[in-house]
Amino acid sequence: MTLKLFILAVLFVISGGAAFSEYFKGHKFLSLLAMVVVIIATYYLFQDIYDDLKHPSSPTQAPKVVSSLPVVVPGKPPEKAEIPPTKIAKGDFAAYFQPKQDMFETTADFQARRHKLLQQFNDEVKQRNLDYQAGVLHLTHYNADTQTFIVNLDWQADWVKQFFGNPYQTKSVVKIGVKEAKQIYKEGSDKPLFITAILNDNQIEIQCVMVEKGQIYSIPLYRYIDNGDGTVTDNRSGLICLKNANCFGVQDWYKAMQSADNLASGQCGLRDSSRRGMWRLPSKEELKAMIDENYRPTLSNAASTGPWNEGDAFSGVRASYYWSSTSYADDTAGAWRVNLDDGNVSAYGKGNTNYVWPVRGKV
Repeated sequence: MTLKLFILAVLFVISGGAAFSEYFKGHKFLSLLAMVVVIIATYYLFQDIYDDLKHPSSPTQAPKVVSSLPVVVPGKPPEKAEIPPTKIAKGDFAAYFQPKQDMFETTADFQARRHKLLQQFNDEVKQRNLDYQAGVLHLTHYNADTQTFIVNLDWQADWVKQFFGNPYQTKSVVKIGVKEAKQIYKEGSDKPLFITAILNDNQIEIQCVMVEKGQIYSIPLYRYIDNGDGTVTDNRSGLICLKNANCFGVQDWYKAMQSADNLASGQCGLRDSSRRGMWRLPSKEELKAMIDENYRPTLSNAASTGPWNEGDAFSGVRASYYWSSTSYADDTAGAWRVNLDDGNVSAYGKGNTNYVWPVRGKV
């Protein structure tokens, strides 16, 4: 019996007894009032019994938990907006890559069908349809002078692997005006990450985008990202390089190793809070991986679409030899060096001098 049922039963007994007591026989009004209470109590008593019989409560049923709203504490940054889990896009991605649907489909029909599919996909992205979300974009740092956000890219959807090689690009920039950037960041530093796709000369070209308040912001898929703090991220290797490729001039190998190890924020234009011991010389393989023999010197620009130019993304690059940290196995008095003029890799005595280009990150 519930508490409500018990109270009604007590009220019924008291009012009923009062209505028929000797005292109330000479007081018609009070007797009538007691009878009204009896009738009301009787109605609700049987109503409650009926409800309990119709909807029996389960003693094992867990109580409902009401989640509270997040508490905003003055002086603390806003909590990150919760981004829904990435879903599988509805587009027929297989159609984008297969030469033809079958042997009876002409090339013209195939291209028209593929163009229509891509257009439908892009329209869904423009509407910020989270069914087409490719991952999550993290806004990390804003440079008001250049009006650019440094962003981390967290690719989550399996279907996106069809568009990219391995590893995925994990860092980029997005250009946004100061006023817009402030509002967007205030609403949360994590945003849905999308891609759009177009046909160019029968080849699919991919563009990474962020969609906020009906506005599409392009995110270039560059190899090198200038972090705005004296460092540049190589998206292909994951290394963080010193932006200034000629901070130390030429040094012998021993001095070069020491200079790299002692490097810290406040030196060579660094404003990245790095400490001594975090920087090092790149290995022979890491240095070789930066070579792009399509250009002279053998280093590409940030987008990998042309030769390096001053400030894009590095500064002070010399078309000459740079030391690696890798000793020559046949004679440890020598170490490997890489020539950025022509891509030549050779061993050289450690007592000789070459340029120094520190990196940090992956070993």
